[in-house]
Amino acid sequence: MLVRIAWLYFIQYLKVKLSYRWDFLSAMLADLVGAAAQLAFLVGIFAGVGVDRIGVWPKEAIVFIFGFSMVSWSLYETVGTGLYRFGDLYIIEGRLDQLLLRPVAPLTQILMNGFNISCLPDILLGSAVMSWSADRLGFVWGVPEILAAAGLAISAGTIVLSVFLTLTAFHFWFEDRFGIQPPVYNCVVFGRYPIETFHPAIRFLLRFVIPFAFIGYYPAGLLIAGDRWTPETRQFAMATPLVALLCASVALLVWRAGLKRYHSTGS
Repeated sequence: MLVRIAWLYFIQYLKVKLSYRWDFLSAMLADLVGAAAQLAFLVGIFAGVGVDRIGVWPKEAIVFIFGFSMVSWSLYETVGTGLYRFGDLYIIEGRLDQLLLRPVAPLTQILMNGFNISCLPDILLGSAVMSWSADRLGFVWGVPEILAAAGLAISAGTIVLSVFLTLTAFHFWFEDRFGIQPPVYNCVVFGRYPIETFHPAIRFLLRFVIPFAFIGYYPAGLLIAGDRWTPETRQFAMATPLVALLCASVALLVWRAGLKRYHSTGS
């Protein structure tokens, strides 16, 4: 039933978007250009400072991690953009009342209402970047590697979604239009680089508080690290699916607790 409802939401979304197809295509192009600009900036950094590695990581490996993080972040943005203005639209303006009257879970409706297929080019670009970098690194793609990469990307996307769902749920306690999501968005970039290069406090933050190290560095590194990692670090990275499960469980608990204390905005 849930899959059918999600499919119907998607079909309706597609009909609306394709009724303004040039706007839709321009939005996809804008997202693609923005992602390409970030990649060009990363490559430009290496060229500008005249180095070809960061620590034990060659620039091709950094680009691979960046491409992986593009995929995982885009998977989140495909369904998670509806969370960004939750406090503004659903709490302050009272639109959550409408969702509560329908025989579908409010969270499902919010995620489906925020469906964003314009992120597809970013997923394709990130995959292409990974393929190019892997070839330069001598990494061979086989069926096990492809399945592992897909599973790790889904786990990483789940972690991002869970983090922002938890932050979104705080709107039930603290009514505000945007909350603390915007500054946390800016922390995503830290997960695209080897965390060993950061201060220990930032490393702790990215591992245990806002686990963005698991949306790029750890899962991508698990594929290409080779002997660059100690066995302990590799085991830590292998926990990515478990981190995703833990983050999702915490997010749903916080969301349900907040939903129970929600009171209608009234007339």
